[in-house]
Amino acid sequence: MTTPITSIEMLPPIVTFLSSHYDMGLSFPLTVGVFVNGQSHSFIVKPEIHWPVTEYEQHYGGGKPLSYFYENGISLGNLKTILTKLIGNSEVILCLRDDYDPRFFHLLGLNNFIIKSVGLIDNFNNYDERLNELLKRVEIKGMNIYSVEEVVSTLAFQTFDNLKFNDLDLLLKSCKENNL
Repeated sequence: MTTPITSIEMLPPIVTFLSSHYDMGLSFPLTVGVFVNGQSHSFIVKPEIHWPVTEYEQHYGGGKPLSYFYENGISLGNLKTILTKLIGNSEVILCLRDDYDPRFFHLLGLNNFIIKSVGLIDNFNNYDERLNELLKRVEIKGMNIYSVEEVVSTLAFQTFDNLKFNDLDLLLKSCKENNL
């Protein structure tokens, strides 16, 4: 039996963050990408004063100085409102990295969502395999890997393509095993 998801608009919301640093303990979100109802959205995060901004690495910000994020970013309160409206009543939010993304949801005060790895519904063997395919698609399309909107959109299409070939029975079994 194939999945009931017949169009990309039917995917659950997918949210991912691009961060300031590779080290999870020192990083903070720079941008957030949301794919919902077949549309991708991206937002710049205004860093908080108490965040470890000394650990900012400019190449993770697409070459932009940290001041760019202070000047153009959206405050946490406003960002929380925007994301809550976009995500709506969805019970489960899918993310690319289940080590980074849930932490950033909590940092933004978005604690009312169940956040699960997109890996639960695709058939990649692990995160590295999923990321390598994502990077390959971004490169082929000539996209910017530091554009969170292009990353989340590519991830959504990659997940949808992957789901077309998934078996619904296996998907349901995975959901039950992961308390979805």
